[in-house]
Amino acid sequence: MTQTPDEIAKQMDGNQVKSNCKPLEELTVSALRNGVMKEIPALHQDWREERQYLYYKPPPTVEPNGSFPIGAKEAWLERMDFLNTDLRWLLELKQFRFWSQIIYSEQTLDVILSFLQDAPPYYVIEEFPQDDEMWNSFQNTHYLVFLLLTRLATYKESETEFISPEYFGNLIYDNYVFTIPMILDICMLYGRENRTQVLQIIDTVFQVQPKYQEDLEKSVHFICKVFRYIEQKFGGQKLPEGEVVKLLESSNRQEEMMLFELKDMVLYVLDTAANISLFLDICNPACKVFHQQKFELKIAHFYENTVPQIYRKLEMLANKDDMQPMYVHLKHKLDVTRVELLKVFHSCLVTCLNSLLEQTDTTTEAEVKRYVDDYVGVLTECLTEKMFIRDYHSLYPIDEDLDAMSQVCPEMCFLKCDFLLEAVLSCFDLPSQSEMKRLMKAGDRRQEPLSDSQKNGEATASKESSCPATLKKHVTGVELESLISEIKDVLPHLGNGFVEKCLENFDFVSESVINAILEDTLPADLRDLDWTLPRIPPDVVVADETANASQRLNIFDNDEFDIMTQDQVDTSRIHKGKRKGKHKNLIELIDDKSHRAEFRDMYAKFGVIDTEGSMYDDEYDDTYDHLDVSVGDEGDLERRPFVVPRVLCSKDEEDSSEGESEGEEQGEREEKAGPPRDEFVPNPEEQRAKAEQRRQQKMQSRGRVWRGSGPKDRDVAGGPKGQGQQKEVLINREHKNVHKASHGNHNRRVLSQRKRQQRM
Repeated sequence: MTQTPDEIAKQMDGNQVKSNCKPLEELTVSALRNGVMKEIPALHQDWREERQYLYYKPPPTVEPNGSFPIGAKEAWLERMDFLNTDLRWLLELKQFRFWSQIIYSEQTLDVILSFLQDAPPYYVIEEFPQDDEMWNSFQNTHYLVFLLLTRLATYKESETEFISPEYFGNLIYDNYVFTIPMILDICMLYGRENRTQVLQIIDTVFQVQPKYQEDLEKSVHFICKVFRYIEQKFGGQKLPEGEVVKLLESSNRQEEMMLFELKDMVLYVLDTAANISLFLDICNPACKVFHQQKFELKIAHFYENTVPQIYRKLEMLANKDDMQPMYVHLKHKLDVTRVELLKVFHSCLVTCLNSLLEQTDTTTEAEVKRYVDDYVGVLTECLTEKMFIRDYHSLYPIDEDLDAMSQVCPEMCFLKCDFLLEAVLSCFDLPSQSEMKRLMKAGDRRQEPLSDSQKNGEATASKESSCPATLKKHVTGVELESLISEIKDVLPHLGNGFVEKCLENFDFVSESVINAILEDTLPADLRDLDWTLPRIPPDVVVADETANASQRLNIFDNDEFDIMTQDQVDTSRIHKGKRKGKHKNLIELIDDKSHRAEFRDMYAKFGVIDTEGSMYDDEYDDTYDHLDVSVGDEGDLERRPFVVPRVLCSKDEEDSSEGESEGEEQGEREEKAGPPRDEFVPNPEEQRAKAEQRRQQKMQSRGRVWRGSGPKDRDVAGGPKGQGQQKEVLINREHKNVHKASHGNHNRRVLSQRKRQQRM
């Protein structure tokens, strides 16, 4: 006669289990089968119990009037009671019966998986019905499931009930007790409140079974496919190389999407980003796996191209009068998604910095340089994503990471760091003055080691904030507007006045304000304010006109017509309107030679004007006039008299001088012997054309054709169709068909694709 499990459990209390401190896989249990006592392995399907389980389901939706459908609340509470009863029963089982039930009853694990998959995460927990009875029942189930997960990750419950680590690793891996998606769901539901316990579960699973490390590496590729799927939903086009076209270039390929589909996609993106963010925040070794596969570049590309496209789609579908609550709700979810994506990027990137700081004593110089180059290289590749770099630097200042690295590696390349900081700063449209000073002085701070007081500067400043001698930070003007815009880039639904109040409370640190708002840790006085409060700029009070005048900046300041600094101004020199000159047009201005008289008087003072009207030789070389040079017996050469420049001569003097010069030149030409020389110069272009023609004729006479000659005319058109073609036309057509691949536009598709990639 076969005994029931309850009867067997009663017999176990009578030392029926032969333990002797053996692990579960070697343990046997004595049981009565058909009147015969048999030894059955402790991990066996005979110890399972056939049981009908009820899976977890989300609570019913509240109707517009605030009530539940008839019987919906009672049915859900009854289901939760049955589920809690099954969970308590599993927790109370002995170790061998518990693991036999888990391994040989597939429905048992499905109960746990149903809760992990359908339970509301932290970002939608506010949508849970506002009912105390339902909330208490959910919290009870939440606690029991976590206890079961903890027991599933425990291979030693006591000194007498344990499983060897090697066998335990194969047991949970081969029977899918833990999987990578299941671990991600555990981090989502329990990682924020039970960080230490969740980290212990993950460490145990990865230590007893190294194969989970390989599964994690494969999961990174799957997550990248998820992001590519979302990109394609919002207009991304997959290329043959496996890359994705930027959404700005392919916006016309977006699929038609309804509002409920957009809501599902927004929640899907948020769930993926938050899940990875919590997992990497809890399990730091996993960050190296993501970093080795350059997951940061996927995040930056997705953030730069897909997230703005989701915002545009949301504006188009939900930004209407009757859908404002839905619009605000989904926009808030997108804002949280952006923060989670930035946190994922930061977790993957700082693995270089953490590895460098944790292994300072054992790290060689080559490894230090590799860590620094890796960090700078990833950020350099992301510099093309302007919006992403701007948001990331606002939340996680890059210069602070470089400062920390410079303390460990003084030999790091500051040229690369300065280039990186300048490129990051160029992504900001209006950088604040404090940001400019902090980035420009980063190189000076890196070269000096930090003292203990400098390292604890923030803590010291916060502790001494209550002292009377400590001055509170005050920011105004463009710097304050820049800080407000940084916060509104992440949380655009806030009012400028409310953001200013928060900045004053948090000493004008934008990162602290964003963190306090997202984690709901604002002080009570700020929480009670209107979050859409506008900002009223302070009135500018001018003490006196002198102070106001000193603030003016103009190129005409302090000139003779500046009434702000001059008591008396010569108004006679001020002319209003268009001034009329003495010349009516340009021709009269050119014909006016009255300036000659002024120059004539000036030349007369130097005695260089010949009153007799003789002209001087402007070609005379007076280089050696100051030297005492003797001449031959023939006598001194007569110098030509100094003449007045032609521009200073009157019209009559010009005509007379021109006539004399023409007569002298004509006489000199007649005295020369021989016929006149032909001064004609042929056109060089015609000369080259004739030379080229002679060269072509010479080459043709030798049976050659010069390469510079024009191409041979090949007739491929021929005569009308249906009347036959000449033999030469057929030969030309065949030649064109054979040689058409050597030229033409056969690669237009490749070139057009390259132009689209370059946004041309």
